[in-house]
Amino acid sequence: MKFRTESFGLNPGAIQRTSWKQSFEHDMRRRGLREDRYGGPPCNGRPQKQHKSPIFRALLRGGMFSDLSDVFLTVYLLKQPFTKDPVLPRRTESFADSYEREQKRGAQTSGEADE
Repeated sequence: MKFRTESFGLNPGAIQRTSWKQSFEHDMRRRGLREDRYGGPPCNGRPQKQHKSPIFRALLRGGMFSDLSDVFLTVYLLKQPFTKDPVLPRRTESFADSYEREQKRGAQTSGEADE
């Protein structure tokens, strides 16, 4: 099974989706759930808080490069019996790797957030 990858270019709604992603990341940094790699607290590379959901943590790790379609493919579709030998877009593979790491790691007991 081969999944379609997005073409490079400006599709209808792309600017709005980018704006939503930027607003989401800004809100997550404000809540302490996402690190700010380019300055400002917490500048230590780890967020102040950890969300309980491995899906949420993997999305935050991927930042602007992760998309909800990656969540759907990884968490639901790939687990279906009819999905054999999938050829995934690199972005989805990256999210799947992050999701697997976050599932293994689990939420840290200190600083968990359920926001």
